[in-house]
Amino acid sequence: MCHQTVGLMQGRIEKAGIPCVSITLRPEVTYHTGASRSVYIRFPMGRPIGEVGEAAAQLLVLRAVLSVLETATEPETHLEAPFRWRRVRV
Repeated sequence: MCHQTVGLMQGRIEKAGIPCVSITLRPEVTYHTGASRSVYIRFPMGRPIGEVGEAAAQLLVLRAVLSVLETATEPETHLEAPFRWRRVRV
């Protein structure tokens, strides 16, 4: 799903009283959509939570993103996650 669509949907869901957080790989797009809370992850397009089959790493990313709902009490909270893409080729 495109970053713009997710940001716009998130804004509408927030207006209905449901707090949301989104993952973005393109923060420059997400910030302009009215998304209230987002986490920028420096991963390649198509891999927003990590490498295929790396369940433990994906869970770590998802927990970090969801923790923003607990810590970010105000809208317009946009954070950058400390994760970096490191693909080891054998």
